[in-house]
Amino acid sequence: MKHALMVGFFLLSIGSCSHLSSQSIDSVIEYPPELKEAKYFLRNKNTERAESEVLKYLGTSRDVYWLGQAYLLLGEVREAVEQETSALDAYKQAVKHSTGYNSTITAQGLYRMSWIYERNLQYKDLQISLMDLLHVLGSGDNFIKHIETPARLANTYYVLGQWERALKQRDSITKDVFNRYKSLAKDESNLFQARLYLAFQGMRPTSLTPYKSQQIIKNCRQELLEVTEMGTPDLAERAVEVLRSEYLRYFSQLKPPRMGKTIDDTLANNRQQILELSTFVDEINELRVLRRPPELITNKQLNVDFFRDLQAMEQEARQIVHSLAYGIQKMQNTKK
Repeated sequence: MKHALMVGFFLLSIGSCSHLSSQSIDSVIEYPPELKEAKYFLRNKNTERAESEVLKYLGTSRDVYWLGQAYLLLGEVREAVEQETSALDAYKQAVKHSTGYNSTITAQGLYRMSWIYERNLQYKDLQISLMDLLHVLGSGDNFIKHIETPARLANTYYVLGQWERALKQRDSITKDVFNRYKSLAKDESNLFQARLYLAFQGMRPTSLTPYKSQQIIKNCRQELLEVTEMGTPDLAERAVEVLRSEYLRYFSQLKPPRMGKTIDDTLANNRQQILELSTFVDEINELRVLRRPPELITNKQLNVDFFRDLQAMEQEARQIVHSLAYGIQKMQNTKK
């Protein structure tokens, strides 16, 4: 019965970062005195006393039912004072003592572990924790199970350089799923954050991540544009930065002259460059079509500035096209 009560409240306790509140669970569970005291001290930011109470409980109790919860609380206390290594150890113990016994505590432990791994750039461990998390999340955790975690996993594959797996994982999250579970997100910033992960930009790519600007623009421009238009200021700024940098990187690959060994080679290179630049201009115009009407955009100035930058790129691309020779060339008269 205690398990059933806890499962229903897990989703409600999820925030947009790694700190899960346990207040909703506290209201239906009678904790042992030491853990109740620890929670009181943690809520009042007395982490030293909170840790002391948890350790006292772990040192004296023989009630296996509460071990997972106690270690979860210990991890939360240590994470509050930025002792992430020891917090991670505590969460691992919480998962160990709850797996196969209390799926809610297992899920909470894995969830918290995943954010520590992400903050510390431990992407292999992050991948494993997210995959395990997907297996233990319950039916009451729909937003985390069907949107946030799959999106984070897609982003993790990208950062690890596994592009095809990233695309496959991303495609498992449809627009219908987003719309269906939109009301289940604790606040809108969770949805916008998930969209950044779907655009492979929730985590900054490492130096080893192969950039695929053209593919990212093609696959992810709508998600990124939505965040720039309607997201919270910090997420919108990040999305604009990503969109601008991806278009600039894509354009920088098209701009350099492509001289050939012969006139025919140069003309063939020019024709190919004109085709690629035309595709780039089409990409910009296709993004314009996806824009919301100005009166519906939350971050108006941010978007105006961004599309002004895109227009400058488009004009430069057109100038390059007009400067390139690509037809039959008249032979120069060398006679004096």
